[in-house]
Amino acid sequence: MDFCRVLGPDDYCEIADEAFALCYEQLDRYQGLSQFSGWVGGYSKNITRTRCRQVLTGLRYRRQLYEVSTGRMRDWDPLWILIRLERYYCLWKAISDISETSQRILEARILEKLSLRAIAQELNLTQREVKTRYEAACNVVRTRFLRYCTEKVEF
Repeated sequence: MDFCRVLGPDDYCEIADEAFALCYEQLDRYQGLSQFSGWVGGYSKNITRTRCRQVLTGLRYRRQLYEVSTGRMRDWDPLWILIRLERYYCLWKAISDISETSQRILEARILEKLSLRAIAQELNLTQREVKTRYEAACNVVRTRFLRYCTEKVEF
C-alpha cells in the first residue's frame, strides 16, 4: 500500500503491532473463514493506507507553505490565490471575534487534538463548560465566516 515509500521501517513495525492489537481486541468477531494472518493483514493494509494518506497530505501542505513563503506561487493561477487569501482573511477575522479562552479551546481541540478533559484541566473549567464553549465558538466562527465571505472584502 505504500507505493511512494513514504513510511519507514519503524512505521511498519508500529502498523503491524497496531493491527495485531486491534484484531486481538476484536477476537470475538473473528469467524475463522480465513487465516488469522489474513485478517491482521487486512487491518494492516487499512492502517498503512491511512498513514500514507496523512503523510502525503502533510507533505503537500508543507510544499504549499514553502511555495507561498518563498514567493514561488508566481506560476499559480492569480484568481485561485485571491480566493484563497480572501478565505483565510475571512476565517481569521471570524476567529478574532471570539474570546481568547474560546480561541484557546478551538486551538487545543482542533489543532492539538486534545480531549475535552485535558482542555478543562488546562483552563480550570469543567468539561461541560469546555464542551459548551467549544460548540458555541464553532457556531460563532461558522456564522461569522459565512457572513464575512459574503461581504465585500478590502485588504
